[in-house]
Amino acid sequence: MSIHNLEMKLINADLKLKRKTNVTYERLMQDVNDESDKKENMYMETIWDENLSNEFITQQFYYGDNFTLKELYHISNYYDISKRKKKKLDLIDDIIAFELDTDNEELVEQRKRLWFYINELKNDNYLSKFIILE
Repeated sequence: MSIHNLEMKLINADLKLKRKTNVTYERLMQDVNDESDKKENMYMETIWDENLSNEFITQQFYYGDNFTLKELYHISNYYDISKRKKKKLDLIDDIIAFELDTDNEELVEQRKRLWFYINELKNDNYLSKFIILE
C-alpha cells in the first residue's frame, strides 16, 4: 500500500526472536523489583557514607576538645597504633579510623569501658589517692 510516497509493510517477526523477547508479567515485575532494589541499595550506601563522615567529624571534635596529646598517646598505645611523627590531628584521625572499623568493635568497647572505670576511680575521694596515672 502506498500513500503519498510513503510505504508501509507488515513483516512477521522471526519466531526465535519472539521467544527470546517473550515478556511475561512475572519477569517484568522481577526486573522492576531488581531495579528498585539496586536504587534502594545505592541510596542506603549513600546514607551510610554520609552518616560515617558525620560520625568521623563529630569524633574529631570530641577527641580534639576533650583529650590531650598525652591521653591520645595512651589510647593509640592501647590500640597498638603508631604515634611516631604524628601531629595531634593525624593521631586523632588514626584513632577514629580504628574505632569506626567494625572489626575492632570489641576492643574499642573494652577500651571505653576501662577508661570510664579509670575516670570513676580518679574522681573518687578515697580511691583517687591510690591511682597513679600519667
